[in-house]
Amino acid sequence: MKKRILLAVIAIATLASCNNNEITKEEIKTSTKTSIITNLSTSIVVKTCNITYDLQGGENDINNKDTVNVNEELIINNPTRLGFSFDGWDLYVDEELVKSYEKDIVLTPQKEENYTLIANWERVAYTVTFNFNKDISLITNYSELPKEVEIRYNDIGYILPKPESSDGDVFDGWYYEDKLVSGPWPYYYDVCLNAKWKS
Repeated sequence: MKKRILLAVIAIATLASCNNNEITKEEIKTSTKTSIITNLSTSIVVKTCNITYDLQGGENDINNKDTVNVNEELIINNPTRLGFSFDGWDLYVDEELVKSYEKDIVLTPQKEENYTLIANWERVAYTVTFNFNKDISLITNYSELPKEVEIRYNDIGYILPKPESSDGDVFDGWYYEDKLVSGPWPYYYDVCLNAKWKS
């Protein structure tokens, strides 16, 4: 009887010893795997290139980033500016001009380098037409007056026609949406102006 009890105790002890060995091996595997991942993470260095934008009075696209990683691709979107059309970027790489007046720029750096993008603009001329608000037969100088002109946004040297009437009415200015037009040209789109007369 005592012999059987002794054998049972030995068997239990042996089984426990085997289980402990298995846990230890699993812990070793996990520890080794973690160590490898940690070493890989610390050995990978992401190289980044800086991007500087000189918008020359314009507004940058919200999706344009200030950095791009080496071996990645970055599409540069066009900026905007009231009264102007975008005429392309001047692209500098490490202060050296490599592209001029380029609209479709894609950065794909193969090494660490710095980019500078300078915006070019062209002023847009908008068409202005005139509604004289009077029978043209009563406008004595109608044949001499322009019926439409082109004016650029924020211009100050534009000249609008001054009609004269034979019925005694006095020309009182050009209006757009009931507002007298004066000062630097405020519109960045085509407009039709309406003449106002005083009796």
